[in-house]
Amino acid sequence: AGEASPAMAQLPRDKIVQLMVGMIQKQGEKMVAELERRIDAGVGLEVRGIKVDVSMLTEALDQYQETHPDEESTPTASSSTAKPAAGARWNVGAPSASLLAARALSECEKAEVFCRQVRVVAGAEKVPVLTRPAMTAKITGQALSGGQQVETVARFCSQQDGRVYVRLKSQDGWVSTRDKANLTKVVLEALPGEVSLEPPSAKIDADSPALQFLAQLDLETESAVPPR
Repeated sequence: AGEASPAMAQLPRDKIVQLMVGMIQKQGEKMVAELERRIDAGVGLEVRGIKVDVSMLTEALDQYQETHPDEESTPTASSSTAKPAAGARWNVGAPSASLLAARALSECEKAEVFCRQVRVVAGAEKVPVLTRPAMTAKITGQALSGGQQVETVARFCSQQDGRVYVRLKSQDGWVSTRDKANLTKVVLEALPGEVSLEPPSAKIDADSPALQFLAQLDLETESAVPPR
């Protein structure tokens, strides 16, 4: 492709997404597979001199699949030539881990892909699921229970509150590895024999005097209350 004109190079985001949706509609499943491959690899592309990042690819793919729900799951080779019975539809598969990871990165640009099986510490109280990786975020209404095992697709180490958050795969939201009212208490852990969910740079020093100055967040009122 040749160099883009200044007008093309300055297209707004929504126009670029619509351009990608049009390309998917023209090329069909071949283009869907290519975009999924790029999203999985975290690699964007360039169209007519316009750079399209992973979040734009994800948004375009989401928009396309909203209007083409029957095409979210590619039929197998043996069934590709067979016509479904009257009134039947292709089964729509659940979003792939790579697509969910891409969505998580669009929710928090500093997050990283983190596909793991993790477990809520036995005996832990209900661990609230948050709409975004921050203790001031709204609660989705869901919560994880002690001993529950879940799958994650992304991780974010917050420098603002010193916490590590993971994006869940089956629930639409984030959870902190630490208790909402006690930063020194771990509520989400790695499975036996696996590496800790918290990188060394994010380890909490329970004896650090700095913890005495960290406000504990009351999620129900979303206000800071002094530590006891």
